[in-house]
Amino acid sequence: HTIYSQGGGLVPEFNGQNYLSDYVEAIQVVARRYGVSIIDANRDSGITCFNISTLSADDIHIQEIGHKMVYNLIVNTIESIL
Repeated sequence: HTIYSQGGGLVPEFNGQNYLSDYVEAIQVVARRYGVSIIDANRDSGITCFNISTLSADDIHIQEIGHKMVYNLIVNTIESIL
């Protein structure tokens, strides 16, 4: 979840060329095609462009609390499958 500055405004989840949701959808399409399960940390981690500044020093790389959120998502998803 990044914020890209464009034309004096901030554009959430945009890297200057594409939207993050486009990448996420492409990964989901390929995973479904090959029957590969995925954990959608983009949607389910709780990290958004609206709270990234509290979880990151540079609005890109998450710090310890953000890593814990992703870790909890992964562990909880795996435990729900087992």
